[in-house]
Amino acid sequence: GSAGEYLVCADLILQGVRAFPSSQGLPYDIIADLDGRLIKIAVKSTGGPRSRPKREGSAPLLIFNVGRPRRDRSGKTSNRAYEEADVDLFAFVSLSTRTVAYVPFAECRRAMNFAAPDRPDSVNKFGPKNGKPRAFEDHTLTAALATISGDHDGK
Repeated sequence: GSAGEYLVCADLILQGVRAFPSSQGLPYDIIADLDGRLIKIAVKSTGGPRSRPKREGSAPLLIFNVGRPRRDRSGKTSNRAYEEADVDLFAFVSLSTRTVAYVPFAECRRAMNFAAPDRPDSVNKFGPKNGKPRAFEDHTLTAALATISGDHDGK
């Protein structure tokens, strides 16, 4: 949780973006200030690549669940979907390589799987239908910002 959030803050700051963690209980984890425009970022972290459940022979992938955890009064946890007003970008963090992939809200699904940055062989027959694997390092901050703002000059 916190390690991924602070890693994303550091990554943004090193790219010249003012960023800070948000308060607890909000649907987003980080606020980024892009020339006066506030961007809401939800952070999802994973320890490292793992095989896809119930898929024999699948190569290890970075697997992320894109849901908002919620605990009911009995202590049971469930996930609910994010809504467009909740978040602008998702930051997916691989803690094992300390790398971040940025994906706009409109491009996210309930589960996001990426080829591991340090394992190009991790894409297999279970990848996207168009045959082009979703590579972690292809999802840069600049590309994500260009998508959400039309043609942002990027940071």
